[in-house]
This record gives sequence, structure tokens and C-alpha cells, in this order.
Amino acid sequence: MKPWLWLTGTALAGLIAGFAWPPPAISRAQLAQTDVWTLPSTAALTRSAPEAMQAARTGLRWAAESDEAVDAGSGGTWRLSGLAHADGPFALISSGAKVQRLQIGGTLPDGGKLEAIGRDRVTVSNGDCRRTYQLYRAQPIEQSGTCPDQTDSTL
Repeated sequence: MKPWLWLTGTALAGLIAGFAWPPPAISRAQLAQTDVWTLPSTAALTRSAPEAMQAARTGLRWAAESDEAVDAGSGGTWRLSGLAHADGPFALISSGAKVQRLQIGGTLPDGGKLEAIGRDRVTVSNGDCRRTYQLYRAQPIEQSGTCPDQTDSTL
């Protein structure tokens, strides 16, 4: 006898046996015990303390993220923290403990103007200088015009 025929016959016999003997019905005594349903308490639903969640949130770091900021020479330091494209594109700019949500045309802490927002980069102009910054890159990826030397250039 061929193995596939044996396997098919066994599977068919199992299906027939499963339909012939259904699972036992739930008794009325068991149904009477489970007729009241309530939500669990708030304490049972709490996964962790709010303090533990805040500690975990502040400890998150992205790859190549740095605490240093950009100083374009005009007196203000800032760091490109993120980009989003919901409700129109905007960039998250960190300056110390303050985080700003800037749209195209917004003014940066160093006086520069946000010219363009791409998928993973922003273009900033400050006078005759135009620089393109990419998320989590230490240096501007493009630079044109007359730009001062960037002494502290980590994003």
C-alpha cells in the first residue's frame, strides 16, 4: 500500500470521527456560575508604574543619536530631532530642553530659515549659506554658498 493513500485514509477517518463525536455540552450548573461578567480592576490592568514608564521613555536612544547640537555661528544651537509628514511636513528641532515643531519657512534658534523638508532631511538657509541636514548625521550632507566653519556640527 502506498504511504500517501494510508495518510489520506487516516486523515479522512479522523475527520469522520470528529464530526461523529462532538464535544460535550456545557451543563446548566456551569452556565449559572458564569452569567455575571465584570471588567478587571484598574490595578489589575496597570502594566507598570508611571515613573517606570517615564524612565524607560527618557532612556530611549536612536542609532547614532547625539546630545550635541548644531551651532551655525549665529548664536543659537539646535538639533534635528525628527521629521513628520502628517498634517503637512514639519521638523522637530531641539534647542536645549525646548522642542519646536517647525514647518517650511519657520525660523530656527540660530536665525536660519527652514527652506525644505524631505523624507529624511531638511534644508536650512542662513544668509548666503544653504545646508542640508539628514537625520542622525554628524555633518551636513550638502552645503552651498558662503558658510562659516561649523565648529560644533553633530546632529
